[in-house]
Amino acid sequence: MTALGGLKTLASQLAAPALVVARGVLGGGDSRRAWAADGRAHIAVRGVHERGTESAAEQITDRLTQLPGVRWAEVNAALGRVVVGHDPESIELAELVSAVEDAEQACGMGERPRCETGAVRPGDVARMFGNTVVMGANLAGVGYAVAARWLPVPAVPPSIPALISTADSVQGTRAAVQSRLGASATDLLFGLGSAAANTLAQRPTTLLSDAAHRFCLVRESQAVQRSWARREAELGDRPEYHRCEPVDVGARPAPLPGGPIERVANASAVAGPAAFLGTLAVTRSLLRAQGFLVAGVPRAAGLGRDAFAAQLGIALSERHALVLDPQILRRLDRIDTAVIDTTALRTGTQRVRDVIPLNGEVDIAGLWERAHALVSVMTQSDAVEDGWALSRARTGDLPHVELENRIRQGTDRGIRACTLHRGGHPVALVEIEEELAPLTDELLATAREVGSVVLAGADTRLAGQFDADRIAPAGAGRSCGSCRPKATASP
Repeated sequence: MTALGGLKTLASQLAAPALVVARGVLGGGDSRRAWAADGRAHIAVRGVHERGTESAAEQITDRLTQLPGVRWAEVNAALGRVVVGHDPESIELAELVSAVEDAEQACGMGERPRCETGAVRPGDVARMFGNTVVMGANLAGVGYAVAARWLPVPAVPPSIPALISTADSVQGTRAAVQSRLGASATDLLFGLGSAAANTLAQRPTTLLSDAAHRFCLVRESQAVQRSWARREAELGDRPEYHRCEPVDVGARPAPLPGGPIERVANASAVAGPAAFLGTLAVTRSLLRAQGFLVAGVPRAAGLGRDAFAAQLGIALSERHALVLDPQILRRLDRIDTAVIDTTALRTGTQRVRDVIPLNGEVDIAGLWERAHALVSVMTQSDAVEDGWALSRARTGDLPHVELENRIRQGTDRGIRACTLHRGGHPVALVEIEEELAPLTDELLATAREVGSVVLAGADTRLAGQFDADRIAPAGAGRSCGSCRPKATASP
């Protein structure tokens, strides 16, 4: 017990300084994120991500450009940082950070909040640093856990690491810590706490799995770094490419719903300890009671989701996408509505959907050929070519009432009816619809598997072609309350 007590004392002595390091290095508390590479420095600036601060941002860049060794400075308000092109031999990063702090105070931005829209930023090394440290701690713990089995060192109960994992999984507990430390520092704190608890519990298998998990996260961070480096090389030393105005981010109309893992974790946070106490009271066996506590932790599910999101982040980064906030990829299992911008589905061309012969016309292939040729040159007006004409269908052109009904039904589904004329006489009814992107059907089928499908920017005619639940107007700042059910949309 002496060795165990010494380890506990050592852990408590290391907790306070580790917390300070986590807050300072990973961006928690009042620390300022800043980094530099290839003659460009990125420094976090207070308040520039908010609307109405454009003049203050311009004053900050003006003050920075007056410094010796600074070539240019531009504010990227979306990321909440200023990008400074400078000569590293003439002015160091610490001097630029100090100049930014002075400029904030001079412009009245000293008390403004920093941009907190995402957990990390491209180019920041905080997340990769934290995951590397936790991976190293787990690997070091494996050596101790294996050696301790051959030494007279007792292990702490497995309920200790189970409690830490439960606290990490419960939304309320993690959110409370994250509000004070920041996302990266919170992840480091729970990661090191779990590594220490599993080490003292002498659980090498758990430590190895945690190390493998952190290795996946390190690879994800490296992929993000490479993607950002490629984009930086494309932007180069051109200030106008680094400039970005503030982006309005409205408040979420409702709290973020929990996913299946969060729901299980919140339930097990209550059920696990209750089962532990109940079993202990009935059986008087601590070993049996601890089994219920350990079994209630949804650890495997959390690691599986994280590993999937990490691999998705790697794939996106390798395809030159910038993953500004990897945590968003961990929320994909909470999506219950897919909003599709219909402008991305349109190709801007028309195609022949069907050709219906009139008056006993039998040359179907010839009618299709003529219809295709005329549709390709048709605009809003009629198309005429070699004695053939294609014009919008009129009621008097149709010999059957059934065709008129078909036209009305097609109009509701975005289908335009035209009459194909030869020598001034109608010979066929041609149905025309807007051509969509090749993978539209697959996209809509996948969206349907997620849940409700909302079309943004679709008129009722085009929306009639889709199996959508609602239609939303185009434009920014629309809420779900502005959507209308497709069934009530008027033609």
